[in-house]
Amino acid sequence: MKLFKNKRAEVVKEKVIFTGLLTKEDFDTLCCEGYTKISDNPEVQICVNKIADLVSSMTIKLMENSENGNKRIKDELSRKIDINPNNLMTRKNFIFHLVKTLFLYGDGNCICYPRFITKNGQVLLDNIDFFDMSQVTYNKTYTSYSVNYKGVTYNPDEILHFILMPSKQCPFVGSGYSYIIMDTINNLKQAAVTKKGFMASKFQPNIIVKVDSNTEELSTKDGRKKILEDYVENNEAGKPWILPAEQFEIQAIKPLTLQDLALNDSVKIDKETVAKIFDVPGFLVGTGEKFDKDEHNNFVDTRIMGISQNIQQELTRKLLYSHDRFFEFNPRSIYAYNLNDLAKIGKEWSSGGLMSRNEARDWVKLPPREGLDEIVILENYIPASKIGEQAKLLMEGGDKKNEED
Repeated sequence: MKLFKNKRAEVVKEKVIFTGLLTKEDFDTLCCEGYTKISDNPEVQICVNKIADLVSSMTIKLMENSENGNKRIKDELSRKIDINPNNLMTRKNFIFHLVKTLFLYGDGNCICYPRFITKNGQVLLDNIDFFDMSQVTYNKTYTSYSVNYKGVTYNPDEILHFILMPSKQCPFVGSGYSYIIMDTINNLKQAAVTKKGFMASKFQPNIIVKVDSNTEELSTKDGRKKILEDYVENNEAGKPWILPAEQFEIQAIKPLTLQDLALNDSVKIDKETVAKIFDVPGFLVGTGEKFDKDEHNNFVDTRIMGISQNIQQELTRKLLYSHDRFFEFNPRSIYAYNLNDLAKIGKEWSSGGLMSRNEARDWVKLPPREGLDEIVILENYIPASKIGEQAKLLMEGGDKKNEED
């Protein structure tokens, strides 16, 4: 396993815990009525969950620079990062939680603490623990910073600090979307409350019964109920009503709809705004057209890979000694492919000598077969090492053949 950068020995430090009393008046002052966290908004959750799902679905590879290009390294370190960076979590869940913390819980920050063990004289990675971001504070200037967690101060080289966007005041600390998206979230919350109240309102009759005001039964509740039971309510479907013409007039009315309130248009605009802020395709939040493969692939190339770059570069610069090695996410598995696309690419590349036929079979999830590991070229599938032995490429042999003819 690869050696890691030296870290200070873990020392048991006294934890400082602060407590206090908050009166009702102070609570009302500090906590504004109706405040909504961005993590409580359904549209935000949809966007963040999709981003986290795609980022966490990619394999994390340990790569090494070589004269012939980058090659993948498979050892205990690569397995640790790609399978279980945290002893209680898989890589999928670890990265998923990391990305959600960046967007929702850490205001653009997610801090992890790598724990090491010494084995055979080497310092090896044992576990990567998450910090509870609600208990993290920063001591920062424009040129440096440190992190305080539960009364313990950590220097930047002692932690893994993943950030979403550099903040204006201190570029070493991240910033999130809370202030950018808060007004839109409040609009969506108000729309949801309005819709719920509108749909649950009891003042939405679809039939109005106009009754002669001289009718004595209208003076009491029981009398009005008796009128409905005698003349309006009917348990048998299709049975006609028999009503006194001089006493009753029945009219059907059209209740006010959400379209009349222009609520749907407002909600659509706000959903589109959320999608644009998080830079995700509109169809994910129900505002765009049906699924678009090209739009999805562009989403992977831009938004997903941008977040992945932050994660893989932080892992590389904080964990690896070697300057020739680096961590890299593999996006191939999250692009929008169908089986025909993969089969077509595999056929063209294996025929052109860019991959073996077993590699092409692996792309479509088929097991390898013996004898298909050799690189072949052209339609007759001759070995790549013998591509220059074709008669049509040997001018001397070709001339002799022409003379014989």
